Amino acid sequence: MDKFWTQARKQINDLIDVTSTFGVEDSAIENLSNGKPAFWSFCGNSNGSAGTFFLTINSMGGIEAGKEDIRAHFARNGRDVDAEEWLHHLIPLNRAAVTDLMRAYQDCGSWRTPEELAKRAAARGWPQYRVRGALSAPVETIYPVAAE
Repeated sequence: MDKFWTQARKQINDLIDVTSTFGVEDSAIENLSNGKPAFWSFCGNSNGSAGTFFLTINSMGGIEAGKEDIRAHFARNGRDVDAEEWLHHLIPLNRAAVTDLMRAYQDCGSWRTPEELAKRAAARGWPQYRVRGALSAPVETIYPVAAE
């Protein structure tokens, strides 16, 4: 395993300890390494629908693709996959996730700033990244900081 995967796995394991949650680390790490939206979640197995939402958007590489993948499943179970409630559980781990999550909130008719969303991860010890060209906190990470 290369240095990126080793470091990312350690940081996600630290996040698991802080949030007392579980997930599929490889999906999040793969998305981080490819610049796709990568998320973690505030909820573990105590909320099955939110957990399914989180796992699916990571495996599909983004919120919209994930929603489409589980739309029928949610509908069969009386859930609205487009409801804002699922977004509240997400912790964006990179800039792509911040942008994806911000757009998903906007699609729900709500508003969150990129800085506010980035702080969800920062408050739990996740390494910081640039948001809107400014630092949300010092960058101390091996993850690429792409130009805007």
